[in-house]
Amino acid sequence: MSHRFRFVGAKQNNSTWLITGEEHTHLAKVLRLNVGTEVEVMAGLESGENSGSWCIGVLTDIKSGSAVVSVTESMKDLPGLLRMVIAVGALGHGELDEVIPPLVELGVDEIVVFGQVDQSKSRINEKSVDRWQRMILNACKQCKRALFPKLTVLKNCEELVALSASWGVKLVGAAEAGPDLGAAANGVNQDSPEFLAKPVVAAVIGSEKGLSDRETILLTSAGFTPVRLGNHVLRAKTAAIAVAAVLADRLARPPSLMI
Repeated sequence: MSHRFRFVGAKQNNSTWLITGEEHTHLAKVLRLNVGTEVEVMAGLESGENSGSWCIGVLTDIKSGSAVVSVTESMKDLPGLLRMVIAVGALGHGELDEVIPPLVELGVDEIVVFGQVDQSKSRINEKSVDRWQRMILNACKQCKRALFPKLTVLKNCEELVALSASWGVKLVGAAEAGPDLGAAANGVNQDSPEFLAKPVVAAVIGSEKGLSDRETILLTSAGFTPVRLGNHVLRAKTAAIAVAAVLADRLARPPSLMI
């Protein structure tokens, strides 16, 4: 099968999608695709009831400012019963940029970035958040994921604790204490009424210096279980990706459905 480029577009009806804006510019001016090219199109972030919808189709008209795709196959990605959340302390300049795309590719449902004690406030700003959102969109296009993960940005660990009230299984990376991450994940009873009431598996990773003693106490008091991430000390960005990979192996993702 030849490679098909994927774009974000708007579903017009069951037989037609429209590509506009920056996506159209990339299609027409950068890739220079022609009428007759087979492409994929998925609904964008603000797609409402069309969230998770995507199609395979053929470019039938490329105008100034828009391109029309005639649908040959319609698909919809469905959210799984379980949700995976990875929370990471705000890393230094550019470091988090290397973490977000792999988390998207591994199927994380929500990426939480939180500020920590003694961190520069410049690590979380409007420009950074906009950049991370664009990275999420581009990563979804690259890995052909039609359900966009949510990006949540918090000021501190206290806000993280408040958010965690809706999470079922809560883990926090620790250098030495606690069970191995894999063993902890395997021990989750996914059929228990308690878990089904809050079907979320979440893990927290500190930034470069880890979590402060106060932050660790806050999290453990809120029900987070410390887990070991292996035999070696991992860098924060490595730890976040490793945790997501282990948890993704335990969470079933339903296939796309043809509609």
